[in-house]
Amino acid sequence: MNTAMQTAISILLVSPFPLALAQDASTEPQWIEFDAQAYAGYGYDSNVSVSEIDTNTGEGDSALYAKGKVKASITPHEKWQLNTSAQYALTEYNDYSVFNLAITTLSAEAVYKADWAKVALHHYSADAKLDDSDYLTYRQTGLSVGRAWQQKGYWRLSVDNISKIFVATPERDSDANALRSDVFWFNEAQAFWQFGFTFQQEDAQDNTFDYTSYLADVAYTTPLTWLHKDTEFTLYYHYETRDYAGAREGGIGRNDNRQRIKAVIDYPVSRHVDVMLSTQYGNYSSTTDSADYKETLAELGMKLYF
Repeated sequence: MNTAMQTAISILLVSPFPLALAQDASTEPQWIEFDAQAYAGYGYDSNVSVSEIDTNTGEGDSALYAKGKVKASITPHEKWQLNTSAQYALTEYNDYSVFNLAITTLSAEAVYKADWAKVALHHYSADAKLDDSDYLTYRQTGLSVGRAWQQKGYWRLSVDNISKIFVATPERDSDANALRSDVFWFNEAQAFWQFGFTFQQEDAQDNTFDYTSYLADVAYTTPLTWLHKDTEFTLYYHYETRDYAGAREGGIGRNDNRQRIKAVIDYPVSRHVDVMLSTQYGNYSSTTDSADYKETLAELGMKLYF
């Protein structure tokens, strides 16, 4: 998948719970709440690629990005909450239009706030089109448990089942089981750390694409003062290693080591408008040539809150 797909699926779905779950509400909950966001941006990708099918062009291109999201939260009781959302994300390249990507994501989450922990049952569904043709259907269903500790920390553990259906390459269709843990740590300056670790086993139709992966990520978010505004800065690092079945069975084998580092500045122009600047570097090392490449991205965009 390219960067837009990684953002919509890898981050949103593999680590699917909003940060709000890590914080206890201090106000009386409302029965129902709605919010909506829209985003438009322009950026440059040094290596247009689709990592899910091991494809990269080796060429750069500029792109337009657009995204819209609506969310509803229903709280029928102080211990129960239902969160639902719908999101549409679009990436359109200037030259490489065959890599244009559109993703529709739907989610639902039921949360029970017990005295000892927050328990959530969630389901996420993403349908992606590549160059206006169906490309990938992604489904993720799981259960999570989270609890605050020492007033400044929060831990979360989730177990998920993941299904992928590739329209053009059915041999890559797969089912996977994943176990993820997250730890959040907050300080007095409203900055926080997030540490995550995921273990995943994926079973594909073609055993060549079976793999076991270990994924670790860390993010640090801190408020800054810039041009007399309270600006948010986030630095994120992601590392994943994949051991494919061929390597374990003594064949030619394949091993991947994927690294990404990303920095984001979120500058509030007004109550309803933020300007966002981001840059990302990816180093995707693999024993398979088509999956071995590097990529640098830069993007400038505007987010609207409704």
